[in-house]
Amino acid sequence: LLHGNEPSGLKAAHRFIRDGNKPAVTCHIFVGAVLAAKTSPRFSKRFLDGKRDLNRCFRPPYSDPEGLLAERALAYLDLVQPESLLDIHNTSGAGPDFAVTLTDTDRHRALAQLFTHRMIVTNLRMGALMEVSNQRLPAITVECGGAQDPVADRTAYAGLCRYLCCDNLFATLPAPSLFEIYEQPFRMELRADTQLEYSEIPSGNADICIPPEIENYNFGKIDQHHLLAWLNAEDMSKIDVRDDKGTQKRDDFFEYRDGALFARQPLRLFMATTRADIAISDCLFYFVQDKHYQRGTGEPP
Repeated sequence: LLHGNEPSGLKAAHRFIRDGNKPAVTCHIFVGAVLAAKTSPRFSKRFLDGKRDLNRCFRPPYSDPEGLLAERALAYLDLVQPESLLDIHNTSGAGPDFAVTLTDTDRHRALAQLFTHRMIVTNLRMGALMEVSNQRLPAITVECGGAQDPVADRTAYAGLCRYLCCDNLFATLPAPSLFEIYEQPFRMELRADTQLEYSEIPSGNADICIPPEIENYNFGKIDQHHLLAWLNAEDMSKIDVRDDKGTQKRDDFFEYRDGALFARQPLRLFMATTRADIAISDCLFYFVQDKHYQRGTGEPP
C-alpha cells in the first residue's frame, strides 16, 4: 500500500493473518499510504492531493512528511537487516502480473517466481523502495494486476503465502525458471499541462487523445502500424522519454505521422493506463525494445 489505490498487498496480508496462518520466520510488514487509502472513496487515491508519491521518496531529500516517513522506513530496514524485501503493488490499468527488479540474479528471479513468470529488469531510478536492493538484500516490486481485479488479490495472497511460509527462503525455493524477461525499460511521460482524453475518436478538445484499448497492448508487441494516440505535430513536445542519464530519447522510439503517434520500431508495452490523473502525474506507459525481450524455452511455472 505504498500507493493508496493499490490494495492487493494489504488484502493479502490481512487475509493471511485472519486465516490463522503463521509465518515460518519473523516477518515485518510496512503499510504505507494509509491516509490516501482511507480518503473517500476508499482505495481511490494514489497519494494525497498536493503531496508527493510515497514510492518516489526513498532517496533524499527527506524534507516533507512523505520523505520523513520513507526515511524512517529505511532506518527500520537497516535496524532489522531482513534477508529479502517484497513491495506489493497493483498496476495502474488492467493487465497481467509481473515483477520489477534492478538486477537479474537467481535470488531476484526466485522471489519474482513466487508471484509471476514475467520480470522487468530496470536501470531507472525514481526513489522507489525497491531501489534499496543490493547484494545482501534482494528486493523486488510485485505488480499483481489491476487494483479492482479479484485475480490480482488471489495472485498477491498465493504469492505472499509461499513467501511467508518458507523457512529457508533461497535454499528451498525451486530453481528459477522465469518465462519472460524484459530489460532496459523506458517511461512515456507527459508534461503536467497536457490536456489528455481517452476516446475512440478525438474530440478536438485535448492535446492528446488515447484510444481506450491501449490497455490491451500490455505485454504485447506493437510495431510501426499500431496507432498509439491522436495529436498535432506541435503536441509531440508534450511527450517525454528519457534514459537513465536524463537524455531525451522520444524521437528514437516514436514519430508523428498523419495526425497520430506511432512507434518507430517494434516495442513491448506494459503498465499502460486509462486513468488520466496517473498518466499525467506518473506516466502513460512503460516500454522496452522488442530486442530486449527474452522468452524462455520452457513452460511458465
